[in-house]
Amino acid sequence: MNEWIDSLYKKKIFFVTPDVKRGLGLEDILPNFHIICSFWDPLIPYLRNKGASILCLAEMTDDSKKQFTNSGQLLECPIVTDYIKKYSTIQPNILYFKPSAKLDFLVRKLGYNNLSNSTALNDIYENKISFYQLINILEPDHVIPSQIGILKSFEFNSLQHSLGLSFVVQFGKGWAGKTTYFINNLKDFIALQNKFPSTRVRISKKIVGFTVLNNVCIYRENVLISPPAVQISNIPILSDREGMTCGRQWPVSYLTADQIETIRVITSKLGSYMSKKGYKGYFGIDFIIESTSGKVYLSELNARFTASCPFYTRLERDAGLTPLFIYHISDFLKIEISSSYNQLNKSIVGSQLIIRNPVNVKSLSGIKDVGVYKLNMNHFEMISSFTYPETLHDDEYLILKRQRAVYADSDEVVRMETKGIVLKNVDVLKDEVFNFVKDFKTGSKRKS
Repeated sequence: MNEWIDSLYKKKIFFVTPDVKRGLGLEDILPNFHIICSFWDPLIPYLRNKGASILCLAEMTDDSKKQFTNSGQLLECPIVTDYIKKYSTIQPNILYFKPSAKLDFLVRKLGYNNLSNSTALNDIYENKISFYQLINILEPDHVIPSQIGILKSFEFNSLQHSLGLSFVVQFGKGWAGKTTYFINNLKDFIALQNKFPSTRVRISKKIVGFTVLNNVCIYRENVLISPPAVQISNIPILSDREGMTCGRQWPVSYLTADQIETIRVITSKLGSYMSKKGYKGYFGIDFIIESTSGKVYLSELNARFTASCPFYTRLERDAGLTPLFIYHISDFLKIEISSSYNQLNKSIVGSQLIIRNPVNVKSLSGIKDVGVYKLNMNHFEMISSFTYPETLHDDEYLILKRQRAVYADSDEVVRMETKGIVLKNVDVLKDEVFNFVKDFKTGSKRKS
């Protein structure tokens, strides 16, 4: 690990993101790694105590108009440009979670070194419609049967005949399943058509199964692939909306050796294709494993840092691996490090759970914003204020409560991280974890 620490020790790197949690993973080990965020998060003081350099705009101004919700607004803020200039005597290196045309423009205008792919490259793979058209050519045996078109032009009976019920309507862009709609009847379909008549969509057969994800990094044309994780969704106690992402768990206990190899081969092929087209660095792929047949279907590709990257980086470091995050930075900075990465590494163990709205927010009033909790007999109790997730024991949970006066539909309310596994089956929490979540939401067995 000293190899990459030495190479990156003096590099001035700034991760620009409204949410500080998006930029985590390396903040305590690289002294010139800065996170610039919009919103206050109760995690920030604990991170600073661990050595993190963080500029939080909410601490600098009471102007609500500067509570920026995207990285482009944040990057062009004078407070941010002054901060970057203060801590970088040479060309600063800029990272962000997801590319945008505005970020592309600003990074060029301000003379920064961009450590992310362009929006044009991102759109080819991230957009669910263009990605479907691509994999229909590259991986036709693993494509979910789908149709593309303007939503108002589709006829329900025809879709039901060709795709069956249920079928899935997806917009080109979306986040955590928020623009994915599962259609079970004519009434719901007409309501969606009336709401978004001119939207171009992909309508797909619903594959009954579970979702597996992997994190990937293209480093000097090498496609480095993480062990797969199961994506946690369709557990009502976490979210009442079907298909909503509510976490992930490493490892996946429900895959055969052949399925794992299929995922590896597809990922490697797609990564090689992307590399030839100029893509570098981090991305993630979602696969759906059909329950009845065991067939592996390609679902979507996230051509950027994944939501799991910060947590997964901690697990990689704990396992003694060079993180994919480091390979991403090193490729953009043209730094040479060893490019071996074991996709079948079995020492990666850990889980994230996300509790989404609706939840009885009043029941959370006695919960610390940041804390480590442990289930103890018939109650759970806080045992410490903060520690990094890889240092937890299997029966301990790092709780991160999001501070919001009002929660919008499907907002993250609480994030729970543990070094253990949380699933009994692909869509069933272990009994003790279910009870933990239930009690946490209701406060019924809380011990102060």
